[in-house]
Amino acid sequence: MSKTIAEQRQLLAELTEHRNALRGICESQNSKILNSKKQEQVLQKMIPTLQEKRKELDQILQKAKKEEHDANARQSQQYEKIEMSALEEIQNTKESIKALEMRCKLIENRKKVLTEAFRKKDEQLDIEIAEYKMKIKLVEAKSHEINERRNQLDEIFKIKRSQSKKLRTIDQIRSLENDIANTQRELEQKEKEVQELALECKQLQKERDNLRKKTQDQKH
Repeated sequence: MSKTIAEQRQLLAELTEHRNALRGICESQNSKILNSKKQEQVLQKMIPTLQEKRKELDQILQKAKKEEHDANARQSQQYEKIEMSALEEIQNTKESIKALEMRCKLIENRKKVLTEAFRKKDEQLDIEIAEYKMKIKLVEAKSHEINERRNQLDEIFKIKRSQSKKLRTIDQIRSLENDIANTQRELEQKEKEVQELALECKQLQKERDNLRKKTQDQKH
């Protein structure tokens, strides 16, 4: 389009130059017309041609101006469209960045909450494990006491049995056997409690280890 306009401008310049030349001729001829009727007739014949050329020149000039105006308008529309598209893309990018920043803040806050929760849970598990260990020690002490009691009862039973051979008292023997049986049941119950507490303590330690692993993973 710009090449066509340049050509038209060149043509316009040539036509203008031609027109100026013709005007010079006309002026020259006008001076001669005063002296020559023949020259006047020639000039009269040239006037319509010059007018036609001028008309063509005006049409070319108007067409060139219109094409230049249309080209500028199209170029302006293209620039406006590109600018609007760029502004829209920039706005979308800003919104995306803002959304990502908000999500990062939420994740960071969630991480802090989970870390604090894991820390408190870890402390609570440590307390519970310490309490269960204390209970285990108490039960073990009680178990030791029961074992000593059973050993004492065994000794008493031996003595009683030795005496029973002499006394032959059935009630005494049965009473002693009941004491031994009760002590044995109590001992078994305490041993069962020790095993249950040990298992529960082991489970709590495993839970604490898992919780600490999750806490480390969360930190990374």
